[in-house]
Amino acid sequence: MTDAPSAPRRVGAVSVVIPALNAATTIAETLASLQAQRFTEWEAVVVDDGSTDDTSAIVAAIAASDPRISIVRQESAGAAAARNRGLTLIRHRWVLFLDADDWILPEHLERLAAVLDSSPAADAAVCGWTLVRAGRAIESEYCRGEGDLFPILARRPAFAIHTCLIDRARVDAVGGFDVRRIVHQDWQLWQRIARTGARFAVIRDPLAVYRIHEGTITGDQSRLAAEALGVIALGHAPDPNVPNPHPHYANGRPSHELTDAQVTHLAWPAGIEIARGSDARSLFEGVADGTAPGAAEHVGTIIARAAATHTDPATLTSPASWLYLDRLLGTLLDRLAGLTGDQTLPRTARLAFERHMLEITGEARALSLIATGHVEVGATIGDLPATGNVERLRIAVTMEGDSLGTIELPVIEGRVRAAVVSDAVA
Repeated sequence: MTDAPSAPRRVGAVSVVIPALNAATTIAETLASLQAQRFTEWEAVVVDDGSTDDTSAIVAAIAASDPRISIVRQESAGAAAARNRGLTLIRHRWVLFLDADDWILPEHLERLAAVLDSSPAADAAVCGWTLVRAGRAIESEYCRGEGDLFPILARRPAFAIHTCLIDRARVDAVGGFDVRRIVHQDWQLWQRIARTGARFAVIRDPLAVYRIHEGTITGDQSRLAAEALGVIALGHAPDPNVPNPHPHYANGRPSHELTDAQVTHLAWPAGIEIARGSDARSLFEGVADGTAPGAAEHVGTIIARAAATHTDPATLTSPASWLYLDRLLGTLLDRLAGLTGDQTLPRTARLAFERHMLEITGEARALSLIATGHVEVGATIGDLPATGNVERLRIAVTMEGDSLGTIELPVIEGRVRAAVVSDAVA
């Protein structure tokens, strides 16, 4: 696609829409993060979606001393309806959707506005975000594309909702949030907007914080999976709710990519289920028939990341839990091999899973296909043995106790020969 020339502009003010349901324990922190913004020309509309706690009273008390904040109450209708209600009340062109349990860093609005000012062809600006659980940062992420994001959004969410500052006209053009969808409403909205040809400017720095709370961890992964399959299917077909799609995307992404996209996306909730000690195979019951040629390695890594994000990774690889985890992982990967017709998937995905798990735990332990070893530069290097079905050996290389890095070598006949190790270290 070619960007049309656009005149320079200035983002003079921003509207923030905050749906809130029983958010008394977090809403003050969310609003405080707005009040700490270096960009001060903003308004915030809090839509209380039928709270039964002190959410409204807390917001009203804060709004009494800050006229930029207002609150409206409604009968509980869901987050999508609350955001749509907020859209009818805001005054400014540029809008941010901020959930009542998340927050943004002081430079968030300032930097996104600056990106839009310097990128006049962009319809939205997106920043990175940090996942936090129990007050501890887990990892930071950023959008992996820029400009035309439809190919990504057809397959998976590309960014957290409160990382995106967008032209409200783009939101209005596709009818706002779909109130029929229980979860993934924001992903579907961004997908529809991207289908129209909207352009997204991206900065990688994490300027937003996404809170993982107990409800996120123990939520109904089956419901999340089913809703995700629907959004992905929508991205691989015409969308009747987008009246003005870009010609390239009138029919969505090619239908032969659908199975690969669905299997890859569901690896995340599958990782959460496995970390909880649950069988994840049922999550894939609604996957479209087809092939998934690119899924194998991605699936293993995604399962490992999801499991580590939602529990202590050292627990996952402890001797006591590994046998049970290994069985759950094995039955899932066998199911995916049958689903996709890729009989190499179990081995490839397991290698990727174990490789990532060893990276995040940083501990020397044997899993199923990968084991760990150590060599000291300058010392005599002998054969490094491996037991069982281990196929790869990850070897930590040190010199006088200082780490030089890690190498990974294949196991042949139960060992890695000294000569092979020496050549790799040299």
